[in-house]
Amino acid sequence: MATRFTFAGGNLSKLARLPLYVLARPAQWLTPRSRREWVFGSGAGLSQGAWELWQEVSKREPRSRITWLVSTEAQAEQATDAGVDFVEKESWAGFWRTLRAGTVVVTHGLGDVNRYGSGGAFLVQLWHGIPLKRIHLDSPATFALGGRLPAVAGRLLRGMYRLSTRAISLFPVPSQLVGSRIASAFGLDPSRIAVTGDPRDEALVAGDAASRRAAALRVLVGAGVLAGEDRERSLILFAPTWRDGEEDPTVPTAAECDALQALAERLDALILFRPHPLGVGAYRKAIAGASRLRMVSSEAVADVNAVLGAVDALVTDYSSVALDYSLSGGHIVWFAPDRVSYEASRGLYEDYSLTTGGHEEDWAGVATRLRLLLGADAPAAAASLAATRALRDRFFDVLEPGAPARVYEEILARRTRRGTVHDGARGRGGAPSSRAGEAAAAAVSQAGPTVFFESFYGRRANDNPAGIDTALARLRPDVRRVWSVAKDGVDVPAGGIAVLEGSPAWAEERRRATAFVVNDWLRTPVPRPREQWVLQTWHGTPLKRLALGRPNVRLRTRAAILKQTRRWDALLSQSPFCGAVLAGDYAYRGPVWDTGYPRNDEMVRSTKEVARAALGLDPGARVVLYAPTWRDDGSVVLDGAGLARLCASLGAGTTLLVRAHSRVTAGFEGAEGVLDVSEHGDLGGLLRASDALITDYSSVMFDAAAISLPLVFFVPDLEAYRDEQRGFTFDLEAQAPGPLVRESGELAAAVDEVLGQPERFASAYDAWRASYTPWDDGGAGERVVRRMEAEGFLPPAA
Repeated sequence: MATRFTFAGGNLSKLARLPLYVLARPAQWLTPRSRREWVFGSGAGLSQGAWELWQEVSKREPRSRITWLVSTEAQAEQATDAGVDFVEKESWAGFWRTLRAGTVVVTHGLGDVNRYGSGGAFLVQLWHGIPLKRIHLDSPATFALGGRLPAVAGRLLRGMYRLSTRAISLFPVPSQLVGSRIASAFGLDPSRIAVTGDPRDEALVAGDAASRRAAALRVLVGAGVLAGEDRERSLILFAPTWRDGEEDPTVPTAAECDALQALAERLDALILFRPHPLGVGAYRKAIAGASRLRMVSSEAVADVNAVLGAVDALVTDYSSVALDYSLSGGHIVWFAPDRVSYEASRGLYEDYSLTTGGHEEDWAGVATRLRLLLGADAPAAAASLAATRALRDRFFDVLEPGAPARVYEEILARRTRRGTVHDGARGRGGAPSSRAGEAAAAAVSQAGPTVFFESFYGRRANDNPAGIDTALARLRPDVRRVWSVAKDGVDVPAGGIAVLEGSPAWAEERRRATAFVVNDWLRTPVPRPREQWVLQTWHGTPLKRLALGRPNVRLRTRAAILKQTRRWDALLSQSPFCGAVLAGDYAYRGPVWDTGYPRNDEMVRSTKEVARAALGLDPGARVVLYAPTWRDDGSVVLDGAGLARLCASLGAGTTLLVRAHSRVTAGFEGAEGVLDVSEHGDLGGLLRASDALITDYSSVMFDAAAISLPLVFFVPDLEAYRDEQRGFTFDLEAQAPGPLVRESGELAAAVDEVLGQPERFASAYDAWRASYTPWDDGGAGERVVRRMEAEGFLPPAA
């Protein structure tokens, strides 16, 4: 069955309705609105956060008239069952109720209510999911018209979209990262956005896991999806997004359905299918007759969040349900057979692999992954759950229940503060919702050349970009130093200007920047590629192969890598070896700057005493840093129990610092003597404070050489990692300037060895330092700044 809606069809309808909008304007101007009247609507029915907020308003304002506007018989039945006062949104009553309402709440857009009566209301725009794919003003698909129409039609359509977004008075979001995407997608001033948590997620955070599961099972049983005997089975939910009328490649074939049925029987599970409401038919037909493949349509269960608490594993593609589900802490399997074409048509806000950590391309791969996670592979399951927690922590700043109440209080505060029901189109702003937002106006107005920094996609403000920032502040105080941050709370260097990714200020700073300094992929092309420079610093000398150097690189991945490197104007190198490997693995043919790594400047110049004082460590203690990399297959090397045993074996008076990748720390709950420094931004400070480093295949092994820090290599999976997963750029066993340890029980003895008998490794260490850190002498940052001036990345100083 074809989908019932496309952007093109919707946009043509929007243009056709333009005269009605014009005719309705006088009524909006002349009709007084009442704060005691509320109107709610949602294209998905009584769900998507609007229902949770409706319940809160009903509890707080029992005497107010609160109306739900419906558009289908199914929605009318929902409202009747819930005992809600409702009217049909396109009726005269719907027009009048919307016209009189002081506050209007929608989840998709003005079409959720009577669009002709909404102008002038205090408009609360909830949203129906955290955007992974580009939406609204950020997506070219939004403005599709499906045929040859005059260019003026496209301009008119864009104008209508922008006018509708200006009417938004409040947009609640779960985090600053999400807020930055919303600001970009809707062209919103950050002051209209509030980090309150999302009311639609209340079912996923209220109560404990057992009560949430019980409530979700009741919903599924009540909807006829489950029978009583199904309650003890594992539940797998497949929830794909929709594709704007295109054929969905994730619909399983008959053979694939048979395989999924067999998998469900093997796992004693049920696989629930929740297609997007706009594309149900093909799935219903495909799974017909398979007893363990069940449909959970939006007609049966209006709000998918109501059942996520009972789901043991989620399979999805680009759907925002994955982010909501991360609150439940279960397994997520990403399934995207059409990644390339989908990204081309819709676009994503970040590289898909950054969000997912890897995905499957067919149902066979999905089945294999589910067998691992729900079967007996404990390390894979632990790593999967850790990845889900990391996803949750990226996208949710607020994890506490009570979002409906917080949104309600925000509405009251903003209406009172402005002294009027409506502040939307008039643009009267309130307090910005973030420090980055507060700085935006001043930031854009300042004069001087601008360097735009980004480190690890805005999640931190450290590494080589921070080292260059420090040198730039000292040598060129006339240069504005602007940092892209993914959310509020990212501390930028003193004197730097933080701008939220996706915000209007962020876009303006990128437009005016002279140069970009990044340490990972540049996800968004520079606005003026012939006038702006990009310095790629990368974030470590590679032992493991990268990009094109990895085994079995697919054609489309090769194309993405080559597209990426064409955006770089210079590549920073820590050593001749580093420059050659990075350039080779990325097929980069531009200039390589042999300067050393600025991120190590402060480490080289500092002392152990200063570093320990900054961390609050005992100056006389023995300090060992454990800093592993992560594994592509998600396996865990040392969990919490293993770290506790390691710390105990190191002996009394030893502090074990653990700086672990988020996908490696599954199960770590701390132990006496162990200090988790995974969120500490200054790796150099941790190295300088330590007496020895335990690592595996991480590039930190090279940075440590700049201060001759004794090294122990814990490599229990050396052959598998080297030969099957990544490949190495050199023979680690032959060159390592420290012992290679295979068993965790032998680590303490190895640490004693490198600290007590350093002469055993002196020759190897000298060769290691000469090969991999010959230029890390504390002056790399200054050399980079002078090179930027010489190469035209910076204009001459005034």
